[in-house]
Formats: sequence, structure tokens, C-alpha cells
Amino acid sequence: FDIATLPPPSVVEPLDFDYDEGREIGISGPADRPIRLVLTVAAGETYTFERTLGATGGLKFTAAEVPPRASWTLADVTHVRVELPVAGGHTIVAETPSEAEERENAVYLPALANR
Repeated sequence: FDIATLPPPSVVEPLDFDYDEGREIGISGPADRPIRLVLTVAAGETYTFERTLGATGGLKFTAAEVPPRASWTLADVTHVRVELPVAGGHTIVAETPSEAEERENAVYLPALANR
């Protein structure tokens, strides 16, 4: 194959979040970039929020930003997904694992008893 025909490499930009259950979601990534925050609550509904990261690349989504008449609170969130659009129509995603993924990646060790 001819290396000149390969597409240019994609740059994977940093994207991370910290969920302080019931209080806030702190998001970090490239400065001044739009992100999409997708929250799934215990009842199964999904809510999407469009935000822009600040000049230092940070953003805090707090309990105060949940719509006033919403039937849910930040404490009801069971899954967090943050999406960062990048060049070429691609998206970088950071998210909490689903319950199925957690079980799939679980390691089960045999119990050992003292004899």
C-alpha cells in the first residue's frame, strides 16, 4: 500500500467529566468548544443539554440547571454521556458504563475459605 493514500490521522482531544451524585457534573475538555450532555434518569427518560466549555475548558452542570418543573433531579441520574463534536463529522464521547457493560467486564474470583 502507498502511505500517501492514507487519510490524515485524527486527533483525539481530551474529554472527561466527574459526576458528584445529586450535586453537579464537572466537565473538562478543549476551551470554548460546544458539547452535548445527555442524562438518563432512573425512570428511563433521556434529557439532552447543549452547552459550551469555558475559556479554561471547564463547565459545571449543577442541580440548579435542572428545569424547575422537571419530574426529576440530578440525584435521579443513572447515566451520563458527554459528546464533543470534532472535525470530519466525528464525535468524542465520555460516558459512564451501563450496567450491562459493568457486568460484562466483571471478574469473578472463586471464594477461598480458611481450612
